[in-house]
Amino acid sequence: MMQKKLAPFIFFSLIFSLCFVACKKHKHQTPVDQLPLATETGANTFGFLLNGQPWTPKGWNGSTSNLSVSVDDSYKSGTFNITAYKISGDSDKEYLALGLADSLNFQSIPATLQLGKPLFGLVYTNGSCIYDGFFDTLTYASGQLNISKFDKNNRIISGTFFATLFKPNCGDTIKITEGRFDMKF
Repeated sequence: MMQKKLAPFIFFSLIFSLCFVACKKHKHQTPVDQLPLATETGANTFGFLLNGQPWTPKGWNGSTSNLSVSVDDSYKSGTFNITAYKISGDSDKEYLALGLADSLNFQSIPATLQLGKPLFGLVYTNGSCIYDGFFDTLTYASGQLNISKFDKNNRIISGTFFATLFKPNCGDTIKITEGRFDMKF
């Protein structure tokens, strides 16, 4: 009699346990979860959300790496730029470049710089339009670059960024959020 009463309890407990384990294994990842972590170790990582969707370097354009960094602390009191591209198909190519055009050596790290004021610039192109938040007066650009680490001895530059870009006749506003980089130079 006792076994008949326990059987349904054991059965439903087992089903509940299996469902709980299965649900935990298939935890839904948010778009931010699909980006590399924001680190400061020289992990050579880069990514951001582009209009809410994860964007990380991908593909091969036939000539250059899909992620590169350049730091020159002797030119214009220090400059740096990061270039990245994402190629998902023959006609689906996106490029992004961001950087500091002057005075990297004079920044007190951590440093926060405003897009286009005049040191920090960002350029995004999606094949049909170039949003130049550095030099193009037709592109509306706002945003911020935070350099959290600039270690000349270990050759690491790390930080975060965000930007909003708009250009007449280019369609949608480009919203870059949750940007992060951790690069060896």
